Amino acid sequence: MATIFSRCLQSFFDTFSKARKPRKHYKNRRDVRSAQIELLESRKLLTVTFQGGPVLANVETQAVFLGADWQTNATLRAQTTQINQFLTTIVSGAYMDMLTNAGYGVGRGTSSAGVVDNIALNKVTGVTDAAIQNDIQSLIKANHVQAPDANRLYVVYVEPGVAVFDGSSSSINDFLGYHGAFGGKTAANKPIDIRYAVLPYPGGPNPTAVSQGFASNFQELTVVTSHEIAEAATDPNVGYKTTTWYDDQLNGEIGDLTDLTANLNGYLVQQVVDKNDNPIAPNKMQAPRNVTAKATSGTTAKLTWTTVLGATGYRVYQVIGTRNVLLMTLTGAATTSVVISKLVAGSTNSFKIEAYNSSSKATTSIITVSLPNPPASASTSASPPAATDAPPAISVFDWRKRLCSSGVSDS
Repeated sequence: MATIFSRCLQSFFDTFSKARKPRKHYKNRRDVRSAQIELLESRKLLTVTFQGGPVLANVETQAVFLGADWQTNATLRAQTTQINQFLTTIVSGAYMDMLTNAGYGVGRGTSSAGVVDNIALNKVTGVTDAAIQNDIQSLIKANHVQAPDANRLYVVYVEPGVAVFDGSSSSINDFLGYHGAFGGKTAANKPIDIRYAVLPYPGGPNPTAVSQGFASNFQELTVVTSHEIAEAATDPNVGYKTTTWYDDQLNGEIGDLTDLTANLNGYLVQQVVDKNDNPIAPNKMQAPRNVTAKATSGTTAKLTWTTVLGATGYRVYQVIGTRNVLLMTLTGAATTSVVISKLVAGSTNSFKIEAYNSSSKATTSIITVSLPNPPASASTSASPPAATDAPPAISVFDWRKRLCSSGVSDS
């Protein structure tokens, strides 16, 4: 389970088995690890690695409002509507696009209307994780919630005034939320893995939202919810079966390794890290991935890349010395390849691809392709660059109108 803000950095350096990691918690956020985050930003090698487990490819969330107060308290009843709206926003748009663009193998999902489990919780003794699992199982057996499947995630919001206990850890002192999984049964009594997240309500006996740096109880819930959804989607079986995406060096999931937040459609949400432990945000453009450049003849090269969700188009640059020369602007995110012609045989050419939208942009690192010397051959070994400081003959007008005259085509 996820830990965004940790009181003890040493916990990130404990040794875990490769196949299965202990469940971790989103801990109280008093020890801000800004110094360590600066170090992480300079890392080049992949540190968040695939461990072999599944993902929730298109997560299907459903809120479970645990406790009678969600039904009897008018303020809390109104908040269930807000939470349902937030869940729909977080799983069906830019937040999941952020994970897709980072290469975690998950896409947009859906959210069903939440249900209130109108039970009396003991505000003195609190509720255990085992009891929460049993309650989820009872709701499933009674067909009171959506059926569990490979993408289902039950997000349990515990009513105010109730402490949650998970083993020796508690929401009083140790965590703001967590996610996990257990072996359960469908309504038809068939075995199935059940994934869930738990969010204790801010305020006594739990820490107040203000003490954790949030402006309101609802703001704490949106940040912690987004954190747990990101981690549940990319590592649904942590502490239960094989781990999926995990940083073994720092012993953390993708939400554990940054304390940064972002505003998304009026909600405060948790940022996560990419595979290099660099923080990424849902409202920030990401550079195209899987970029390739291949010589297709002695004078042509084909550039390809994968779609960047959230982009409205791409710009293709040729790198000449210290200059980035714009070759073309491609409108529409679906165009992910282009053939550039009228290059010089035997030359080595460098390019960059930039994804953009109305508010942000992100550019790839330089990718280089060497063209064969004439006569054209299968070899693409590098030759000295042509003695020219001019880009290929490509105008800078609408690329779709230039294909015939400029020697540029998309494919």
